[in-house]
Amino acid sequence: MTNRFAHTGPLRSRSPLATLVWLVIALAICLSVTIINRTPTAYFDTGLYLTRGENTLQTLGLAPKQKAADESGTADPKAAAKGAAKGNAGADDDRTTSGSRSLFYAVFLASALTFADLRMVPILQACALILTILISVRTIVRRYDLSMSPPALTALAAAGAAMGSAPFYVAFLMPDIFAPILLLVVAGFVAFIADMLPWERAALFVLAAVAVMTHPSHLAIALVLVPPALLGIVLFRRPRKLLAAVMVVGIPLAGLAEHMAVRTAVKTVVHSDVVYTPFLTARLIVDGPGLEYLHATCPNPEVASCALLPMLNEPQRVTPYNILFEKQPDLGSLALLPKETQRQIMAEQVDFAKNVFTSKPLSVFAAVTRNTLIQLRKYSAGTTITEPRELSAIRRSAFDLPPHFDDARLSTRQPWMDQTNTLHAAAYAVSTVLILSLVLWPRSGLPLQLRCWALFLLVGIIANAFVCGAVSQPAARYGARVLFLLPMAAVLLVAVRPAIQSSTAARFVKPKTSIPSE
Repeated sequence: MTNRFAHTGPLRSRSPLATLVWLVIALAICLSVTIINRTPTAYFDTGLYLTRGENTLQTLGLAPKQKAADESGTADPKAAAKGAAKGNAGADDDRTTSGSRSLFYAVFLASALTFADLRMVPILQACALILTILISVRTIVRRYDLSMSPPALTALAAAGAAMGSAPFYVAFLMPDIFAPILLLVVAGFVAFIADMLPWERAALFVLAAVAVMTHPSHLAIALVLVPPALLGIVLFRRPRKLLAAVMVVGIPLAGLAEHMAVRTAVKTVVHSDVVYTPFLTARLIVDGPGLEYLHATCPNPEVASCALLPMLNEPQRVTPYNILFEKQPDLGSLALLPKETQRQIMAEQVDFAKNVFTSKPLSVFAAVTRNTLIQLRKYSAGTTITEPRELSAIRRSAFDLPPHFDDARLSTRQPWMDQTNTLHAAAYAVSTVLILSLVLWPRSGLPLQLRCWALFLLVGIIANAFVCGAVSQPAARYGARVLFLLPMAAVLLVAVRPAIQSSTAARFVKPKTSIPSE
């Protein structure tokens, strides 16, 4: 019997030193923004993640508890800042805990700060991205028996990703970098699972499981991708279809299992209920169908969201941020309501969405489509850059970040940011046209599997736009976090296409037979 993986010569013939050099180059490319900036970049939610993570480590006895005052009785500002954020990150006074920020990623950040250094986080995030790319490249080289170095191709793919926003999200102390990792894994399972080694499948599944645990939107993307992935697996007749289906379905199941485990742990340890910020309710209200439903339904004691209606009487109040977070009496809504009413609105958001869709299906479909298209056009790596005022806000109300954040060099007020956005836009446009040309042109020379892989990356980008734009709100940060997959995939396809054509042609060349002399 022939071993399917016997033709792995190109993967084993490279010297360890060359492999190390290429991977170090890939790592340096991914860390370029971190190196230039001299420190990772942060977002306001970074402080809330750190606070929640530290609270969790303290609850588990893995980190010392912060004293509220020093020995002289002077208040500790660091402890005060954490206490101020506790309502957002830990258990609230009404015995609820926010599930909108991943406990997994919170503990990851807090562990890096407590046991090592936050500057280790971009390195670990870069390694996760590089490992995902490397396994994808190894599979492609093995499948088509290419005499190309997988580490060198990985470095080339990393350079393609750096034409977009990849280094910015590697440096970002937020879970966004795991969204493109998830898309790469699912695309790999759909197109190439039969060509992967067992350890590669296991590694990719672990990376995808981690991805869906780092943010609720990643779990939603994984769920949205299940139907098109199963359809692709069925239509694309390749071995191990059942294994591919199990892997694709298993990814969101791992995320759901983590959510259930967190709910059980929070209920058992801190006697609190996990609640989720009603982004879906706010999105439907802002888009129109939700507001029309409230006008037609309220007053109704069985619909907790009716409590929002009296405060939605002016246009400036009908924005996602004002509905969910604003506390000023003339602008806010949810945050001005009693805690119990807030909890009820959070708990009913799925039922609210179902009722709105039932009553206004065409309006909801139109709004979802519009927001998805808007999200596809919104992208800017500038949303990852930490400005001094944002740093002050994080320290004042969320977490006392380490001093090295004050050494940051990058700012969105510098001219390079506009130039970078222009270059990224050009890279995304050119790579999209190139990918579609190679995938759809019958004589492009790309094998069916590679076309499927590239096409499913595009499907994943659309799924990201659907989840973030239609469920939350269109934002440049959500678009830029996955669009660097376009130049990365384009560079990789262009690099391997000639080698695949040569390898294919060589298989069909008949050896010349010598004519014996008389």
